[in-house]
This record gives sequence, structure tokens and C-alpha cells, in this order.
Amino acid sequence: MASTRKEAHIHKDTSVTIHDAPIPTITHPSQILIKVVVAGCNPKDWKMQAGILTTISDCPNSGDDIAGIVHAIGSAVTEFRPGDRVTALHKLSAPAGFEDAATVPMGALMASIALFGIMRITHGPWSKAPAKTPLLTQHSPAHLRCWERRPLVETLIDRAQGDLVIDYHVKGGGDAVVTAIKDSLKGRTLSYAFDAISEKDSPIICTRVLDPSTGKLTLTLPQKLPNIPSGIEQTTTMAGALWEGFKGERAPGGKVGIEGSGRDFGLAMSRLVGRWLLDGRLKAHPWLLAEGGSEGVEGALKGLRAGRAGGAEGKYVVRIAVE
Repeated sequence: MASTRKEAHIHKDTSVTIHDAPIPTITHPSQILIKVVVAGCNPKDWKMQAGILTTISDCPNSGDDIAGIVHAIGSAVTEFRPGDRVTALHKLSAPAGFEDAATVPMGALMASIALFGIMRITHGPWSKAPAKTPLLTQHSPAHLRCWERRPLVETLIDRAQGDLVIDYHVKGGGDAVVTAIKDSLKGRTLSYAFDAISEKDSPIICTRVLDPSTGKLTLTLPQKLPNIPSGIEQTTTMAGALWEGFKGERAPGGKVGIEGSGRDFGLAMSRLVGRWLLDGRLKAHPWLLAEGGSEGVEGALKGLRAGRAGGAEGKYVVRIAVE
């Protein structure tokens, strides 16, 4: 049996070096050791090392979206066994491949934390929001690109229920986007905004359309926004809030994480994600396989940094090992 594994060390300039390292051992009764088969790449994986995502700069590793096989378990683990196919935080009981599975965890958990753990639009995805409750989400324009002959975003919304898409690259810039959002509200109050971009003018656009006394804005990059109405509650959504010992209770611009037990919240949402993968209500994101195994990590992260992947083009995934 092999005694070493490959580690990809990501540097400030997004170059990557590959090193041999000992295979970890179980050091706590509740731990699970996973042999990673496929890892998904996220913007945080290069932003953290580049010094852009400073609130989690002490995180020891990247590659949060993983799919693989349970290698060993601690004595207190009861729901997993060596040989189980798993992805990130929940058991992979769906007939999905490892590449499909590696696209799901981070996106599903970040959305869950933002909508239900922080802004608390409802108690959870099993509850309906009050009638005609507007929600603004800001996402990459790559979702406007075609997937299966139509824009990917059109596969995710229901225009019959009032969903609509506004391209923030329209002529007129931020002012035009603000006007388009306000026109779409038709006099209704906007109290919730989830900004998954959190760069440049994106957060400011949110503050210009949110109700100044009831607005709740959650970002994915901590920052102090200038001159926003005092009645708008600003927070930051971070997946790290699901772990014990999370140190990001405060950050520039407001609270980070969720109230109560993030660990319990993560357990409940992960179970639900697993079930929805199984019954088909949750689909994998389109993905692009980075060539070269571990050696392909650098190309994938540099592609992310340059904006060459995302949305309908596919999420970069790296196949680390054979099954």
C-alpha cells in the first residue's frame, strides 16, 4: 500500500508545485480520511494565496470541492465505511460520476448559508417565502452563455414565477442596472441581496436598490462598503462557518458566518443535498476537466484567475487519482 500522496502547493502568482507528502492518519475518533479522486476548483483557491481573501489566509489547503472514496474512519464514525463514494460533506449515494459530484458542494452550501443561515429568508428550502418576496442575486455573466442551446441561467429560473435576468454589462453601466432592477420591482420593497461576485461596483449596486431600512446584503468577499445606509445589514457568507473553531465572527463590513451551530446547519444541509442528488432535484454544474492530473491544477487556477471558465463554460475539475 502506498505511503505517500501528491500535494499541490499554490503560490502567490498562482504557480503550482507538486510535492510528495505522507498519507495522513486518523488522529480523532470523528475523523474520516478520503482518497480524493476528483477535486473542483474555486476562485478562493487562488485568491487566498494571492492575498485577496485575507480573512481565511491561514487556511492550510485549497480544493474544498472533492469527490472520492473513504480510505479510513475514526472509531466514532457510524455512517461511513471504507470504500464509500463520498463528496465533500455528504455521502454520494447518487449515480453521479466523481466529476459531477465535485461541482456541487461549495455552491450548494454557500447558497444555503446565505439564504437560510444568514439572511433567513425562510427556515430552509423546504419552506416557502412570503408571497412576492423579491431576492436579488449577483452572479458571473458566464451564466448568460449557452448550455444545451440556451443560456445556462434559463435552465435555473422560472419566468412564470416572476424570475428574470438583467445583464450588468448593458450600456449605461451601473446606473442602467440600478434602473432595470428598480423597474422590475414595480414598487415592491427589496430586502434581500446575495452578491456572489462582491467585486468592483457589484456590492454598491446592491446597496442602491435595497430598502434602506430593512435591506440585508451578504457578500462572498469581506469588505467595508462606503456610504451605505445605516439600516442595511451587511454580512459575509463563508463556508468555513460550518466548522467548529471558526474564527471569522467579525470581518470588515459586518458579521461573518451564521448564528447558532454552523456544524449542525452543515450536517442538515449536506444530508439534503445528498438526497436531492439522488432524486434528481439537484443537478451537477457543467464542468471542464483539466488535463494532466495533479499537474493540471496550475492551468485550471490560472484559467479561473483569467476568467476563462465559469458558468456555462464549465467549472474546472481535476482528476487526481483513479477509482
